Amino acid sequence: MIAKETYERMKQFSDYGGSWAIWDDAKKGHGVKSGVGNLSIFNQPDIHKMLNSNYVFVGLNGARHDSSDDAGRYPYWRNFHSADNKRQQDYKLRYALHGTKYWGSYMTDAIKCFKETDSSKVRLTIDEEIYHAETLRRELKALGGNPVLVGLGVKSYAFLKRHFGKTHKVVKVMHYSYYIGLGKYRNAVLGALKKSFS
Repeated sequence: MIAKETYERMKQFSDYGGSWAIWDDAKKGHGVKSGVGNLSIFNQPDIHKMLNSNYVFVGLNGARHDSSDDAGRYPYWRNFHSADNKRQQDYKLRYALHGTKYWGSYMTDAIKCFKETDSSKVRLTIDEEIYHAETLRRELKALGGNPVLVGLGVKSYAFLKRHFGKTHKVVKVMHYSYYIGLGKYRNAVLGALKKSFS
């Protein structure tokens, strides 16, 4: 649970990748990807009670297909909630975290406003990387506490270790874009998280 004031304060980062690891359920008969882009889940008056600031899952950068259902009616938290069922893989993360203590964690990107699905094309100068690290640091300060940072993939993890390794525990998990079954992905993510705390 986070304070309602914290939830409202974090909305300022929504356009820069901020979101939460909470999703609508898949609809029966509509496939495993259904419901991921349904942002109305955030319209619940007590949504802040379902969220936590213990963990922050961090992707490297945003994908190009950030298209959520009802984005006009629900303008916040679109990242990691894509409704593009042809390309989105967000549903794997939903499946991996559902029913765990990581459900409701904060999520964001290390590199802001850089829409690219191919991480090999994400290249920064030293000054640019420092700028993005400081931007993320401000975001984490607004969230509060001292959360565990979970890098989604190798490059995000490396970024976090370089800039936050001395101030936060940093953990690496497999990125959800990998072509891997739902059960195997969940086991890989939860196994990596469990191992990091043992």
